[in-house]
Amino acid sequence: MENEKIKCGNCGAENVRLYRPYGNFYRPKDNRCNDCLEITDWMVPCVQAEDMTIWGYSSVNEEDLAKFNALAEKNPLKATWVSDKSTWSNNLQKVRRKTP
Repeated sequence: MENEKIKCGNCGAENVRLYRPYGNFYRPKDNRCNDCLEITDWMVPCVQAEDMTIWGYSSVNEEDLAKFNALAEKNPLKATWVSDKSTWSNNLQKVRRKTP
């Protein structure tokens, strides 16, 4: 995975917010953009570090988190991340659907 740009393992979307399964060994094919998420998926942000590795869920630094937050969702009408870094360690949340 090093030196690769991350992308959705389903549709191939790049340069959008991506999510990965929580509690599993990281597998790039499991990355999902919000357009490809299933409502029951237990996903967390897939945040890439400067060296192109993937941050652990509760280890993300503020700089890389800001880069993730600056990315757009592929589909603004579908699921989006609803938590912020201050709650990641003690309040794991699912990616939730926006209310239209």
